[in-house]
Amino acid sequence: MKKLLLASVALIAVSVPVLAADMPVKAVPLPPAWSWTGCYVGLNVGYTWARFRKSNVTAVGIPPVVPVNTAFADFDFDRDGAEGGGQIGCNWQYGQWVWGLETDLQVTSVDGRTVFDHSIFNFPQAGAFNTEVHSAIRYFGTARARLGWTVTPTTLLYVTGGFAYARVASELAFPTNTGAPNAFVNFDAQTHFGYTVGVGAEAKIAQNFTAKLEYLYVDVGSKGYDFLNIAGINYHWDQRVDFHVVRLGLNYQFNWYETVVAKY
Repeated sequence: MKKLLLASVALIAVSVPVLAADMPVKAVPLPPAWSWTGCYVGLNVGYTWARFRKSNVTAVGIPPVVPVNTAFADFDFDRDGAEGGGQIGCNWQYGQWVWGLETDLQVTSVDGRTVFDHSIFNFPQAGAFNTEVHSAIRYFGTARARLGWTVTPTTLLYVTGGFAYARVASELAFPTNTGAPNAFVNFDAQTHFGYTVGVGAEAKIAQNFTAKLEYLYVDVGSKGYDFLNIAGINYHWDQRVDFHVVRLGLNYQFNWYETVVAKY
């Protein structure tokens, strides 16, 4: 009897590993492998420093109403303000290199006004009025390529550059010295086109989320502005706009990683 019992136990001990080897085993997920490959959306906020440069400043009367044809000195002024908006893009990673495409759209509070004393900068028919010049960047956007290097698997340093555009509004007014309502006010707005270049750093802060710090220089070139007032004078200037942007961004990326599955 004892021999039979011992033989049965030995048979079971041999059979269990054999049966276990034939049974299917469920795949076991390993820790995710980090990758920058994927598309993303995000928001950003920052600050902008802009320069508005006026050239070819003229005042031309429309005969026979006002026989005026006068040129003035070029002038410029700087203004700064907050900016914020959103971005969307995609990355592709090859080894430690990452390249991608990104587009963004921003609104700004850059809104500058400069008042010239009539004794220094006097437009025709200004008389005793000071001259007020106003320029503002309403919004701007870019479409850029990015090329980066992963200093760690989750930290990316990159350069970027591409196309840029901006909507710029200008105003010419002759307010009185006593603060009375403006005697003449003229508006014009143009969409400028140009380029942008910059650098940045981006790092993973949570699964599917990264934060970035970015600097851009934007030059959207020159456009002509015309202000035809009720006195029949066409005031004109060519306005070139360029600005610097420093901003923080937060991105959510889809398909950050591919799950690695153990195979048996």
